[in-house]
Amino acid sequence: MRDSTRLDKARDLLLKHRQKIRANYEFPGLTEANNNMNSANTFFRGAVMDYQMEANDVWRNTEELVDRLGAEDLWKTIASMSEERWRRLRKEDGGYFHRFWDAEGNLSVAAKQKRIAKNIVRQFGGDVRTIWRDRTTDEVYEVLRNDVQVNLGTSDATIRMIVLALEEYGLIEGSTSVKPDSNVKRVLGRVFDGEPIRRDDDAVDLARRIYPQKPGKIDLPLFDIGKTHCRKSKPLCDSGCPLNAVCRYYKGS
Repeated sequence: MRDSTRLDKARDLLLKHRQKIRANYEFPGLTEANNNMNSANTFFRGAVMDYQMEANDVWRNTEELVDRLGAEDLWKTIASMSEERWRRLRKEDGGYFHRFWDAEGNLSVAAKQKRIAKNIVRQFGGDVRTIWRDRTTDEVYEVLRNDVQVNLGTSDATIRMIVLALEEYGLIEGSTSVKPDSNVKRVLGRVFDGEPIRRDDDAVDLARRIYPQKPGKIDLPLFDIGKTHCRKSKPLCDSGCPLNAVCRYYKGS
């Protein structure tokens, strides 16, 4: 049941947890990203790499790649590299910069990065700051989807994450929504229905019902709870999950 009382209670618990964990989640360089090209490129490069990998690995790999190619003209450098050289690029330890770096077809992160670099150079002269400067959240979303083509496949989760981060750090203004990744869908589904939500749109709609004013503000606590308590297998419900009081999965009803 998704009655208003449970929705309100879930919102209050999520916002309380958000305050507790906010300092644990930072985007490198984002506070200076609107004025500093290097910081903006480091942030954006990491954000578009954040796909089915641990965040620490994503940012560590991003920093190594940016150091190697140079932050100032990062996108121009990537766009100008031959396909063969780009795909063969390796970390110092010999591994790829992403687990799906050289995957087949549309799943190739290397191909996605190359496409994004070319679009950033062609549409914005290689300066990612112009993607969000003087734009609203809705406008940035459309630019990322249509001009930069950030999405991998049909999911817009990465786009939503970038918009969330930019709004959080005061670089853009407007309404945001949750990033419907597996953690967010699992937590929302278990709390209200006893099982994970399957469709991205259903998770986004439910988040809007929980916190109509600013649904994006509950994304971080949902992600954290999914990562630390509400795991896919053997969830740690009794380890102090902040949502136990309203969770249908926990109560078994």
